[in-house]
Amino acid sequence: MPLFAAVQMEPRLLEPEANLARVEALLRETTARGAEVVVFPECALTGYALSAEEAQAVARPAQGPHTARLAQVCREVDALAVVGTIERGEDDRLYNAALLVGPEGLLACYRKTHLPYLGVDRYLTPGPELLPPAETSAGRLGLLICYDLR
Repeated sequence: MPLFAAVQMEPRLLEPEANLARVEALLRETTARGAEVVVFPECALTGYALSAEEAQAVARPAQGPHTARLAQVCREVDALAVVGTIERGEDDRLYNAALLVGPEGLLACYRKTHLPYLGVDRYLTPGPELLPPAETSAGRLGLLICYDLR
């Protein structure tokens, strides 16, 4: 049975590079303690308490340099990471997303489907549907974000 770690961290608003560096460091730290799957908070890379303009400024595509950096760390530590972010979709809409990243790269991108009128969710597009579980080295993993659990 794989060992999971849930990381609590406070993202710096409007500082996705600093947040990514912190996620990388925490991923290394938790895997050094035996974790094989490390789950980070909703919007860990971007922060959650953003305006519409701020969300536009920090949003990135699911597949990009940040994902490549996470995949590199996952290769080095032989682990999986689930990291929250504001995603800029192919349609240029913004989504509250959870990225499942492994040594081979982006394995899944889940978009939050139920957006309460709170924080950045006020300005985002709901995801179209729940995803089936992803097949991973740690087994089948399903992704949800916050309010979607209800």
